[in-house]
Amino acid sequence: MNNSPRQNPLPLCETAWREIDLSAIASNYRAIRAVIDPDAKVFACLKQDAYGCGAGKVASLLSAAGADAFGVVSIADALAVRKAAPGKPILMYPGIGPNAVDLARDLDLTISISGEEDLAGWLATGASLKVFVKVDLGFWRAGVAPSDLQRLIDLCASEGNVAVDGLYAHLNEFGDAGSSALAQVARLTPLLEELKAKGRLPATVMVSSSESLLHHPEFDMDAVDPGALLFGMTRSRTGSRTLPIRPALSAIKARIVASKRATTAWGRLRACRDTTRPCVWRCWGSVGGMGCRDTSVPRLRCSSSDGARPSCRPSISNIFASMSRIFPKRCSGTKRSCSALPARTASRCRNSPKPGTRTKRASPAACGRACDG
Repeated sequence: MNNSPRQNPLPLCETAWREIDLSAIASNYRAIRAVIDPDAKVFACLKQDAYGCGAGKVASLLSAAGADAFGVVSIADALAVRKAAPGKPILMYPGIGPNAVDLARDLDLTISISGEEDLAGWLATGASLKVFVKVDLGFWRAGVAPSDLQRLIDLCASEGNVAVDGLYAHLNEFGDAGSSALAQVARLTPLLEELKAKGRLPATVMVSSSESLLHHPEFDMDAVDPGALLFGMTRSRTGSRTLPIRPALSAIKARIVASKRATTAWGRLRACRDTTRPCVWRCWGSVGGMGCRDTSVPRLRCSSSDGARPSCRPSISNIFASMSRIFPKRCSGTKRSCSALPARTASRCRNSPKPGTRTKRASPAACGRACDG
């Protein structure tokens, strides 16, 4: 697959690829930088190979644009980012363990500590550690409970080989379950005041990611770590801040590898006329590495089961809506009617209506949900 900028030549040997607009990522970064506090740092979240856009390429781009630091989950991403952005701080989100201590030292990584057991494991290595303490404010992810935060900070401070450079949290920003973002931060505020009074408050406190950036400017604090927002993917379209965000995913494309004439030898093909030319194409696996469950990033799986009726199953409707903008001839905009290929070679998805059936106009997103079955 190709994740080069749109202007690069198409890969001659690939049957399916995505096209990434790197200029959109740079533009999104500048839009974020322009609205946050000038003293706030930007930790660019590049997990999952920078959301499928290439961690190394994006890190080089954002480092040149002025990003202060990066956040990653995997060692593979840490290696790519360190090569592209030497000298920039890299925060490892929870995921790696003490067995990676040599790599953490060699790559100069800042590790996340989510509890006393986590800290004990890293201390057993005997290595000098740069850490961010992560607190779980109600998102039910990795992180120490608010009630145990001060004890964990005290334990870190008592160890001569541990430098606590920051404290951070990821919020449940959607309100689908649990406490609101405001209630979550309210649990942290008195703890920060107590830590400050004791002289134990880390230099960097960070709680704001993509959605919080849009809805809660008061959460900017010392740093922010946008991820999906950098790549033009947000759940919210409105908020306290309105940013000119552009999608990094320009196109998802696949080559036609075979073309046939419809024939009754296959039996009757639903929604196919005698002039229809069914086509076969390949588009397997994840699109652009996207598919991170916790970031609501979409997957696309397309296959051709019998060589005559390809099925197109976008699992998240916003990818389908994106494709309908990129390839307008492929989506008719009608409910339960999705043309899988351009007009003259199109065969219908399995949810297509029978020929002559009138269909109600619907949005591309509704069309995506219908085709998803």
